Amino acid sequence: MTEDRFRTLRTALRANAAFSGGSGLALLAGDGFFAALLGAFQHVGEVQLVGAGLVAFAAVLVALARRAAIPAAAARAVVVADAVWVVGSAVALLAAPLPTLGAAAVALVALVVAGLAVWQAAGLRRAA
Repeated sequence: MTEDRFRTLRTALRANAAFSGGSGLALLAGDGFFAALLGAFQHVGEVQLVGAGLVAFAAVLVALARRAAIPAAAARAVVVADAVWVVGSAVALLAAPLPTLGAAAVALVALVVAGLAVWQAAGLRRAA
């Protein structure tokens, strides 16, 4: 039996898919709640758009994790996308007057996404 050199990367991608998909579904189901949490009552449509985008992103991650050989360029693109999310979250925290609970939620999600990016990058290095 041969060892799957993509095992770490595959597991990290699956975890990212679960977190992103779950978050996306939560945003879609509770769009009004999350808009209020972020102090953006008038932006429910944007919350729905982010939710739908996260569900689509999760689907891409699942498809990628199912491949026998995960293309390095695709895995790097996922790590970059996660890094962009973290930077965007930091900008939002610094630039937007978010309610305390909303700011905490944004910061917590950014920390989880940063951890997933690091895990995926480690998996990518292992697969090389």
